[in-house]
Amino acid sequence: MVRKCLVLACALVALVVLPGCTPDDAGPADGTASVTQTQDESPSASATPTGDPNLVSTDPNTLVVSQCIHDVVFLKAPVTTVDAAACSYPHDGEVVGATQEGSIRDSEFAKTFCTAAFNSYIGIDFNASALDLMFIKPGADVSNGQLVCLAYDSRANWTTSMQGAAE
Repeated sequence: MVRKCLVLACALVALVVLPGCTPDDAGPADGTASVTQTQDESPSASATPTGDPNLVSTDPNTLVVSQCIHDVVFLKAPVTTVDAAACSYPHDGEVVGATQEGSIRDSEFAKTFCTAAFNSYIGIDFNASALDLMFIKPGADVSNGQLVCLAYDSRANWTTSMQGAAE
């Protein structure tokens, strides 16, 4: 499987799909992104309801490790909200890491941090995994933002956590 790195810059939040990035990779010219995968925790309290009672529209800066995200494959920059879900509800993404420390706006820092978080959380080296990885980093105008790392599976939705899946 050929993996590409996609960096989408935006005013509020940057979305980066990190499916096996190499320094030579260039994202598509149209600025699109895709994503998918899971964990079992209720959506955060700092969120607003969506049309689906199982989903809560949530600010990425409030996401926590092990939180499951619905329809990650449809995220596009700028990412101002994501649909959080209980991990027992079909979802395609899961937060595997988050930090406000370090150079969180730097793509190389984000790639290194998120790859390490993925390896630890999923239980397998990212390069050997069938899962993919993306990160959402705060834009320059966000003072209290955080770097968020999402594991996803573009092949299927999950109804359990990806933690320790070693897939």
